[in-house]
Amino acid sequence: MKIVTWNICSTLSGAEEKGLLNIENKEEKIISRVLQEDPDIIVFTEFSIRKYCAQNEDGKDYGSGVYGRKIISDLKEYDSRYSCDNNSFCSVLISVKRDKFDVSKTSKYKPDKLKNRFLTVDIKEKDTDNVLLKILGIYAPSEDEDTFFTPVYDFAKNEENAVIIGDFNVFTEKVEKYDIKDKTIINPLNELYKLKWSEAGNTWDNTKEGKVFCTSKLDYAFLSPSLRKRLNSTTIFHDVRKGEDKLSDHSMLVIDIDD
Repeated sequence: MKIVTWNICSTLSGAEEKGLLNIENKEEKIISRVLQEDPDIIVFTEFSIRKYCAQNEDGKDYGSGVYGRKIISDLKEYDSRYSCDNNSFCSVLISVKRDKFDVSKTSKYKPDKLKNRFLTVDIKEKDTDNVLLKILGIYAPSEDEDTFFTPVYDFAKNEENAVIIGDFNVFTEKVEKYDIKDKTIINPLNELYKLKWSEAGNTWDNTKEGKVFCTSKLDYAFLSPSLRKRLNSTTIFHDVRKGEDKLSDHSMLVIDIDD
């Protein structure tokens, strides 16, 4: 079972300076790149169901983000669930190959705030109620929200044969202060390690204006203890955030586990 997670930068915060504004046919390019890995399950973070437009001071549009409805419609071989409503954009999309599995959205675990950044699904054996895998997809806020990770820990304590995956937006090592609040430099992952969950891989970025200030590990996949020995491989693709053809400011993380 191959699972991909990727922050696709659907919104426009910082997009212009990152060279991610007005990419022609961006939705098609995102789908094409992901499908090269032939995933069974896709977890997109920073997902928006509608397209947001950037405007200048005169109120004229000068750029747009990713249109989530088009991504869903173009993923024809996948059954999709998403965490956002029509007005939220910092969300999660989970898409599952419809010829191999069934998928159902669950609501047992929810944060008190920022509910659109949190999505749990059951992956079931095709045409049965047999749950093969539980997935929690998250897009954590870039500043510490005291209660956001509480349901993540609850999920980890109570679920077996489960994966927690997505953009954790955490700083794991403080090297030097810069223009962020001290409380932003956190490591909420220690609780997962204490619960014997295994880190299957992470993407990272540790530079700010060419100087190392901190270690920031962004996109993670964690496996429950029962899945630890079923991990076959982890691959990180950096090409998607580099060069003229970059599509995001995040790398793409792919894990492969035994069914």
